[in-house]
Amino acid sequence: MEKKDFKPVGAVAFFVLMIIVFAFMWFSVYLINLAGGR
Repeated sequence: MEKKDFKPVGAVAFFVLMIIVFAFMWFSVYLINLAGGR
């Protein structure tokens, strides 16, 4: 069995999803610190 035509779509989607979640969490923490950190 050859798997040269295998495209890791699930892995790429999971990687992008993790990046989006991490960016959203970082942005939320940044806004909270900016709003009430003074």
